[in-house]
Amino acid sequence: MALEFTRELKPDITIFDSMDELSAFRFAPAKLLELEEELFRYADVVFTGGNSLFQAKKHRHHNIHCFPSSIDMEHFAKAKQPCEEPLDQQHIPHPRFGFYGVVDERFDIEL
Repeated sequence: MALEFTRELKPDITIFDSMDELSAFRFAPAKLLELEEELFRYADVVFTGGNSLFQAKKHRHHNIHCFPSSIDMEHFAKAKQPCEEPLDQQHIPHPRFGFYGVVDERFDIEL
């Protein structure tokens, strides 16, 4: 959707980070697929998030690469180490659970 207000920009290189099938999201604008096709024509390189998205889109660009999600294992391994309980969480009873990830229409808010 950013194409509608960035067409006047003339970058040396355009990278399309296609990390989700946004057209399948609830309330996706009808124009999204048309704009995505324009971006495929304009982009110098395209990255997809995950193999299934790559398989679905690989025929749409000559320079497209699968770039699945990953993490910095060394950084996140630090969370396994015991640490002091944060002051702002000390009043929350145990057991506790948390959530990390995208909050969109796939997230069951009622749950």
